[in-house]
Amino acid sequence: MGLVRVDARSNKSKEQIILSWKSTLEIHETDLRLSQKSALLKCLDHDLNDEEEPVIINMPTGTGKTGVIASLLFKAMFKRTLIVVPSDSLRKQISDDLIDLKKYIGWRVIPENSEQPIISRLVPQDIDKIVPHVLKEQFIVVATSQIFNSFQDENLQIFLNQFDRLIFDEAHHSEAPTWKKLRNNFIQRKKKIFQFTATPYRGDGKKLEGKLIYQYSIAKAFDEGIFEKIQFEAVSEYYDDKSDGVVARKALEVLQKDSLAGLEHVLMVKTSTIKHARELKKLYTSLIKEYFPKKMEVLLATSRDGINEEDKTKLKEGKTKIVVCVDMFGEGYDLPNLKILALHKKCKSLPIFMQLVGRFTRVNRTKKLGQATIISNVVADDIGEQFQELYQADADWNILIGNLSKEKMVEEFFSSSIEGDYNHELIRKLFSSNSFYIKNSATIYKEIDEDINDIFEKNNLKKYFNKLSDNYISAIFKDDNLGIILSRKKVTPIWVCSDELQFDLFDIFIFLKKGTDLFIHGSNKDLVQNLAKELGYVNFSFPELFRIFYNLDRSAFANLGILATSRNIRFRMFTGTDIYKELTQQDLNNSALSNLFGHGYIDGKKASLGCSRKGITWSMSSANLYQWVKWCESLYDKIHNNMIPVDSFLNNMLEPFIVENLANFNILTISPVDLISKAVNLIRIRGELGSKILNFSFYEILDVKQDKEKINFSIKIYFEDDYFCTFDYEYGLTNGFILISETCNGIKLNCELDFIKELPTKLGLVAWTSSFEVISLNEKFGYKTKYSYTLVKNNVTELDWHGVDTNKESWKFGTVKNSVQGKIIDLLQSQENKPNILFYDDGSNELADLVGFWVNEEQKKVCMRLYHCKYAIGTKSSIGAVNELVQQTLSTCDKLSDAVKALKQLKIRENNTYKKTKKTRFILGQMSDLDALIKKYRTYDITIEMVLVQPSLDYSELNSRVQSVLGQLACIIKQTLHAETYYIIK
Repeated sequence: MGLVRVDARSNKSKEQIILSWKSTLEIHETDLRLSQKSALLKCLDHDLNDEEEPVIINMPTGTGKTGVIASLLFKAMFKRTLIVVPSDSLRKQISDDLIDLKKYIGWRVIPENSEQPIISRLVPQDIDKIVPHVLKEQFIVVATSQIFNSFQDENLQIFLNQFDRLIFDEAHHSEAPTWKKLRNNFIQRKKKIFQFTATPYRGDGKKLEGKLIYQYSIAKAFDEGIFEKIQFEAVSEYYDDKSDGVVARKALEVLQKDSLAGLEHVLMVKTSTIKHARELKKLYTSLIKEYFPKKMEVLLATSRDGINEEDKTKLKEGKTKIVVCVDMFGEGYDLPNLKILALHKKCKSLPIFMQLVGRFTRVNRTKKLGQATIISNVVADDIGEQFQELYQADADWNILIGNLSKEKMVEEFFSSSIEGDYNHELIRKLFSSNSFYIKNSATIYKEIDEDINDIFEKNNLKKYFNKLSDNYISAIFKDDNLGIILSRKKVTPIWVCSDELQFDLFDIFIFLKKGTDLFIHGSNKDLVQNLAKELGYVNFSFPELFRIFYNLDRSAFANLGILATSRNIRFRMFTGTDIYKELTQQDLNNSALSNLFGHGYIDGKKASLGCSRKGITWSMSSANLYQWVKWCESLYDKIHNNMIPVDSFLNNMLEPFIVENLANFNILTISPVDLISKAVNLIRIRGELGSKILNFSFYEILDVKQDKEKINFSIKIYFEDDYFCTFDYEYGLTNGFILISETCNGIKLNCELDFIKELPTKLGLVAWTSSFEVISLNEKFGYKTKYSYTLVKNNVTELDWHGVDTNKESWKFGTVKNSVQGKIIDLLQSQENKPNILFYDDGSNELADLVGFWVNEEQKKVCMRLYHCKYAIGTKSSIGAVNELVQQTLSTCDKLSDAVKALKQLKIRENNTYKKTKKTRFILGQMSDLDALIKKYRTYDITIEMVLVQPSLDYSELNSRVQSVLGQLACIIKQTLHAETYYIIK
């Protein structure tokens, strides 16, 4: 068998058939769409030239790829052509399409009396018995890539050698091994390869190999009326076990509404596994009667080739309106009535998702079809991520799916929610792209009356950009007082003497008007200042700009520039410990100050800020446009707040000092986190135990002990399943870190011993003292606060510990109920306002002993309260009673710098504990509640509170040192986490 003819077997010769296709009409005179004509001309040009590289034709699903393929075969010089497709259904569709000449005659691609080409489908039976002379009779053979696995290698080469042209349809599959083998054969023989695809991305997210000769953008398809906007119906369900039901009800509601409006729409229910598809079929079947009086069958399409022929007929004839799919309907299958998509799970890859969404964007101008609708749970992590990937791959999807960005994830999709006047398509795409990031920086100008539109209309501005660039393009967003200019200039590298080698240099300028101030971000700051000079603008300067540092807590300044009055020295730069001395001695109104830059915390998050006397402000952080606008607005609010003294930032500064003798300090703990540290990522560390590969899980710094000028500590590296290695170190100012011993418990690491020796240095470890100085052990200098703090009485709760063995700390999963932790658990469970989730996290790498969550759904707020409990140490309220609490609390501050990651770690700990002991860490709530909470972290208002429990402390006996330590700890938590600290004592 091997080849199955699908044409009508004309008695005409090959030459007569080819001659029948000849037409006096030029391509531009045919009735193909403009996009199809453009693609066809590019293909014909490539077919005739000498280029050997495979080419890519990128046309979104529904814009006429098959029409271009057929027109290429009819219009190009005859070449025996092999067309390779990814599925049986597409093989049938494209071969049937090529013999349906009425369509192409109607489009005037071929004349009225054209003959069918000789077309065969390649099938597995007797495939190795195909002889070359039979192939030579063929015009076109259509095959799936899988069929070629049935060939013996020698016969495959003989088969392929009979063809002069290779066409891949849905070419994003072309990196599969078989596809690669086919392509390599044609490349070696210098034959033409055309790759048609709806997306230039492969299934693994990488770009297709080959030269892109034509790309039809989604935006153009929208402008030319081929695509239309999709109505996005977003639902928000944080519980996974309820998500399917909520999406299904909304989908059936939309189908009911459309049906009542006389629209013949079909609902596709999309998931990722056959098991889930069967569950969804049952779910929709059970819900249908609530929306439709007549019984309706829910179809199931789970095979690789999609929906079967019988079910296709049912859909076309309107016998049912709902089908549940795993892959899709099979690539290439077209059903115009597909107008509602219920997306329950993410697609396997971005290209498949692009194709899927693309099917619902196509315009069909019959009265019985209306606008398409997509329903999805946007708070589901995988769905949200896939929409972000879609927008990043091609910003034009923002045009088609508008409501998602307006109603959800405002920060990520800010660009699609504002309307602008663009003078060029490129800048619209640039602005709409979520991959567009800039450094937070702006030069600020004052006392400007014009709005953005007036500024962009200034002749001086136009002359300036015409002068500095070869050309420029712009966009204006009137409602937001925002404008963007992108300029391009041909430049010659400084290391080349000839003008023959030049490249395009692009610069971007963003203008934001706020009040009478103008913020300008420019990739070239010199050009910004020259432009401002041309426009006559005056920048802000010192001392007003110092107000931007007002809320930079625990600030440590890295650079200070001062213009000198000496003729010989015009500028002095200060770094490190010299900055504090110079700043505290300077008159801030002194015009000699040039620039200042530092790090610290703003609202509990690490931040950096800098400014110069020329009005330039900057940060080390990157931002999308939404974040940049918010950053500028925060600076505006501070600069114009006259209640902020210009020198107020000096109060937040940490005072640096050089460490000359460790014996002068009482070291409490060592951690890898502070504003002066740069932690190394240990995720690449692997362990081997026999044949088992162990992945890195986490690490802890333990057993910190000080002996005068030496500090001893251990770094414990944990792998999955609680395997671990321990490394003991000694630190001294003279010799630095020394590896003393290692205990690997039979585990072989995939890293060199030198890496382990240098690990403390790479981690940028800092030591915390009992006075809360922070010492960089690498740099051998530290920081201390200028002020002492004391305990706030209102934050202290005195508890009756009667009946509690305060020498026992751990609850031990309920076996020691009269412990310190047990008392707090009883207290939380018995109160009226009990937590929705109470998690028992006691153990190595704990976030806290107990973690409670109070969720207010009405106000969309979450309060996370972390309880650190310690057993009573003696009977006195000594510093020893609080030292370990301090160590644990500082560790928690480190972990909460990425709160979502910390919460996901709770899930891992629960799973590991249950696997080993069959016990749960949930005292209140369950895993589904924690899953929902993690999703809410993106959209709910979160507050964090720290509760430290020490039953040996008596408030009336607290000395000034203990009060100072507890007060300073509360201050650090407030500054670095934006969290309140409370104490439960005796």
